[in-house]
Amino acid sequence: MTREQVKEVAVRETEYAVAHGVAVSFVTEDTVRADLDFMADLYNACTEAGAHRAVICDTVGVMTPPGIRWFFGELRKRLTSKELSFHGHNDFGLAVANSLAAVEEGVQAPHTCVNGLGERSGNASFEELVLALEALYGYDTGIDVSRLYEVSQLVERLSGIPVGVTKPLVGHNAFAHESGIHAHGVIKHTATYEPIQPERIGRQRTFVFGK
Repeated sequence: MTREQVKEVAVRETEYAVAHGVAVSFVTEDTVRADLDFMADLYNACTEAGAHRAVICDTVGVMTPPGIRWFFGELRKRLTSKELSFHGHNDFGLAVANSLAAVEEGVQAPHTCVNGLGERSGNASFEELVLALEALYGYDTGIDVSRLYEVSQLVERLSGIPVGVTKPLVGHNAFAHESGIHAHGVIKHTATYEPIQPERIGRQRTFVFGK
């Protein structure tokens, strides 16, 4: 399809969905590697056709936090959509960091998956993004974080995809202490080696007998 054909079809289907009472988030794949001016023109055309949200995708996880800040800064100069969303993949382990950078740039709806599930290396981890916003940014997400571990275990069981042992927050070792100096520090004051209290997300710390 030519660019004009893409635009024509996207507008037509957006109008069709809106006319039938559907709230439309307009999404493009691999947005961050596309031609910026054409991409902005396409989003604006669909916004005018009734789409209420523009979803920007880093489909192969190649962005960095500074790149995300630059990209959304450029987008705001071009887009008419007031509601922005970001869909980040984790190919270089940067999905959560990029999502936080997007939120810093005014994105209202970052996409996440529980346990970071998704294509290839996965998407931004729900529990990591939520806890980062709550504990590091001091932002009240409105989410009951005391059940994050519970929902992680539920998704692990239903999906059949095991959570990595060292997965942040919900992995088996996330609140396990073996090294003598770590164990001693945690016994004296838990904040010495725990960035958050495990009980906050429905977990308990453990002490492991090592060498």
